[in-house]
Amino acid sequence: MIIILMGPPGAGKGTQGDLLVKKWPTFCKVSTGDLLRDQIKKETEVGLKVKDVIAGGNLVDDDLLFEVLKNFLKEQGDKKILLDGFPRTVNQAKLLDTLNNQYKVAKVVNLSIDTRVLVDRLSGRRICSQCGAIFHVSNFIMNQEQETCPACLSGKLVQRPDDFPDRIKNRLEVYENQTRPVIEYYKQRGICSEVDAMGEKDQVFKRLIETL
Repeated sequence: MIIILMGPPGAGKGTQGDLLVKKWPTFCKVSTGDLLRDQIKKETEVGLKVKDVIAGGNLVDDDLLFEVLKNFLKEQGDKKILLDGFPRTVNQAKLLDTLNNQYKVAKVVNLSIDTRVLVDRLSGRRICSQCGAIFHVSNFIMNQEQETCPACLSGKLVQRPDDFPDRIKNRLEVYENQTRPVIEYYKQRGICSEVDAMGEKDQVFKRLIETL
């Protein structure tokens, strides 16, 4: 069984996914971005293909991305899957439909949120270069000279290049053009629900659980 978390960048898909897996340990959270990085790191056959594509300045095509996902799913046995970041296009959604019944998409949840809040979340987001912990500048007073991670106390807090204000607009436009149609695709099948992602993460999580 597959559950898909969807929503624009900054809607909190990763955060809500982590909370869901903590509550329901039988689920395995899957991020295609993490899968690609892992394959490259392990220098697998597929990973080397992905590395060449990225090195050439190109995007990983749907078929190659789906191959990475399929290989991962084969290793998971009877685990239930929580997908974060896939599918992003209708073509990817159709590829997902070709999987056997064990990995049938049972539910899609779209985290909806005001655009102004998204911009604030993304532009204020800082990520630890060591442990990957995520923070927002509004949550603490940052030491402008050091900017040390409060979690691991060793990494430096950095802003992802695509979280710069001038990049955020482009990311949201790409989402509207490519991913919004995926939501409509699943709504037509009657398996997509909207969850209000405004407010504190625990409030959003409560709504998510009620929907599932």
